[in-house]
Amino acid sequence: MNNRNRLSQQDVSGFFSPSWNSALVNSMMWIAGCRPSIFIRLTYALCGSEVELQLPEIILHGLIPRGNLAQISANHIERINVLQMKTIKAEGKLSNELASLQENMADHPIAIIAKMMSRVDEPSGEIDRALDEHDISMVDIMQKADKLRLSTIKELLGILTPVQGVDILAAENGRDGSPLERAVEHQAGTTDDCRRGASEAFCKESRASGL
Repeated sequence: MNNRNRLSQQDVSGFFSPSWNSALVNSMMWIAGCRPSIFIRLTYALCGSEVELQLPEIILHGLIPRGNLAQISANHIERINVLQMKTIKAEGKLSNELASLQENMADHPIAIIAKMMSRVDEPSGEIDRALDEHDISMVDIMQKADKLRLSTIKELLGILTPVQGVDILAAENGRDGSPLERAVEHQAGTTDDCRRGASEAFCKESRASGL
């Protein structure tokens, strides 16, 4: 987290749209990362998946659901639901803050200053100051989003049992970290880029490399 904060102060824009991601992946990002509420959605999805696989046995034989996440108690579900509502509210607040920053950029007289300059490449201290202020605001919003992501996963793990928490962390790491998931994600993004008219050279290179 400290390295991320330090690097974001050097080039925050790169975190909002990483060059190593496909256009598809970047289009799904939220403030330089994932939405914190996705941790909770993942918990619900895994819980439902485990129960669904055992549904015939539960109905026919009245068996108690097996598996860590299939055994989440009603009290835990209620607490997770409260966390989800709180997280979504916080996400909305940050989204509005980012939207206001974007509107301020549109209202800022940068374009007017640039138009009034006698030459396009003429340096402008006022433009530089405006861009620096914008970068500082973006870093601040990104750090708030990172804190929300971290606090959400910590609260979620505090609700679940240790074993259930391990299952969630394993699933989350698999979503973002396993070689197979990254390969599938990259293939999907590359296919989408080609379908939407990315450069022919890029598409040929991607196919030739086997990605």
